[in-house]
Amino acid sequence: MKTVRHGYFFWGSMGLLAVLGVNGCSGATGTTSVTGKRKNTAITSSGTATRSLNPSAVITAHNKWRAKVGVPGLKWSDILAKRSKSWAKTLAGRCIMKHSHGEPYGENIFYAGPLTQTDPSGGKTNVSQQISSKDVVNTWGEEKKWYDYRSNSCHGGECGHYTQVIWKDTTEVGCAMALCKNNAQIWVCQYKEPGNLRGKRPY
Repeated sequence: MKTVRHGYFFWGSMGLLAVLGVNGCSGATGTTSVTGKRKNTAITSSGTATRSLNPSAVITAHNKWRAKVGVPGLKWSDILAKRSKSWAKTLAGRCIMKHSHGEPYGENIFYAGPLTQTDPSGGKTNVSQQISSKDVVNTWGEEKKWYDYRSNSCHGGECGHYTQVIWKDTTEVGCAMALCKNNAQIWVCQYKEPGNLRGKRPY
């Protein structure tokens, strides 16, 4: 059974950009946007966001969406979190978006571009957006509006992140976030068992 990997989310300074496309199949790519500005967050001297990933919030957010369709909740996996951290750091090193293809796990990726602040003297500084673990998972969950259960397909936008979040057979998740040199954020979540298997519904 082939696992279909998911597209990426790009959260830019002026809103959400979903870069569509399904790795593992020949789907075309496209973009869509939702308006909404995010607040800034401070960056420490070590270059890490002061607001870090919260495992409890990740689980709570996932399980909220899963409860809506009557599937069991997920548990946190330190193993998957370690894998996600390794891959997030790899991506952040070049600030690129690419799936790890780390079978047999599923994977969702989220990118949040930096905000540029101008100081009184005219100098510009890139700062990281204030994005929480809940924000990231809920962005994926909100793809529900594009998922049609009857045809088991997406209509009007990408929905593969959502179907992975609610995939009935998935039992564990582990996530991590890393910063690019320009303070863009890359979030990675990996899942066991993987979702989006061809020919199967999520629940």
